[in-house]
Amino acid sequence: MYFVNFTAANKDYKLRLNTQNIVTLEKMLGCNPISIFGADGERIPTITEMVAVLYNSLQQLNHGISLNNAYSIFDDYLADKHTATDFLPVILEIYKASGIISADEAAVSGEVEEKN
Repeated sequence: MYFVNFTAANKDYKLRLNTQNIVTLEKMLGCNPISIFGADGERIPTITEMVAVLYNSLQQLNHGISLNNAYSIFDDYLADKHTATDFLPVILEIYKASGIISADEAAVSGEVEEKN
């Protein structure tokens, strides 16, 4: 099984979205998960959207993680001297690992992100 390794506060997590968690994510976001980047791929997702992706991607392989835990994990990630925009490639990797986008689509999105 393909997943994304993610570390925050020296704790390792495995991130992946299965169908159930994609549907839950869509409900939380009110849109298709790809839409958080905008129609042209130049929109930066909100922190709310980033944490929603993180929370739902933690569910399949990290049992017992609550939404409040996801907030704390994201805070730990930021405390590790990352920025919110550093999380954007992580989202793309999660989407690739989960079959939401292909590697080619992630590369195009990554090129757009680098322009911002």
